[in-house]
Amino acid sequence: MSRRKQAALPVPATDEEAIALLAKYGEVERLLRADADLADHYIAKIKAEHDTAVAEHAPAQRERFAALKAWWEAGGAQRLAGKKRSADLAGAKIGIRLGNKSVRIAKGKKLDDIIAWISSLRWSGKSLFLRRGKVTLDKEAIITAWPKDESVRRTFERAGVTVAQDDEFFIDVGPAETAKEARSDG
Repeated sequence: MSRRKQAALPVPATDEEAIALLAKYGEVERLLRADADLADHYIAKIKAEHDTAVAEHAPAQRERFAALKAWWEAGGAQRLAGKKRSADLAGAKIGIRLGNKSVRIAKGKKLDDIIAWISSLRWSGKSLFLRRGKVTLDKEAIITAWPKDESVRRTFERAGVTVAQDDEFFIDVGPAETAKEARSDG
């Protein structure tokens, strides 16, 4: 196998050439650091301006969201979406969608008691659903196994653990480019 040879570097031959090369290296390095500091400054300034705008508009946006949710539930869905779960209106998609799956524990049950009960079982699969260290339930493993394995589902249901997926109201307004275009047109 042949060895790869790197191109020869132009190494300073004299002390003066080395000092000049060091000066150039320092000059460029300081320039790059100054650019980075300036970029950090402007990024922080832009983020602060954004945070101020969010704080200013957030209360009104929460009220608008709540009002649109109430309107949707009070009949807007039937009038505008029919049998569908969502509708495209005013450049946005509004409706109901399935939320993320979550592990739920029955009322009156304690997580520590459930962990102790599962740990006490003579079930070879229990280690897949318990995390080591400070022993806790591996909720992601439970969510993954829930629809696939009936025995897992029955075992956890006896312990008072279920997996649920609720409907959630949403408004998807689309990408930010639309807002930027509208701002530049006005």
